[in-house]
Amino acid sequence: MQAKWLKLDLACLYVYDVLFILQMHVLLQSWPPVDQDTALELLDCIYPDKNVRDFAVKCLKQSIR
Repeated sequence: MQAKWLKLDLACLYVYDVLFILQMHVLLQSWPPVDQDTALELLDCIYPDKNVRDFAVKCLKQSIR
């Protein structure tokens, strides 16, 4: 369920509200790792933010250890 909300919130990063984007970046730092499927979805082109992609890669790396 958390992953669903994360994806919905991150999809809103196209909103050009700098404060919202900064808050989402802070949220990503404290968010628990997501499963592999969700991490792969976050690498889709609808999430172009570098921090989102870095989070997805971090989750994928943790899942293969």
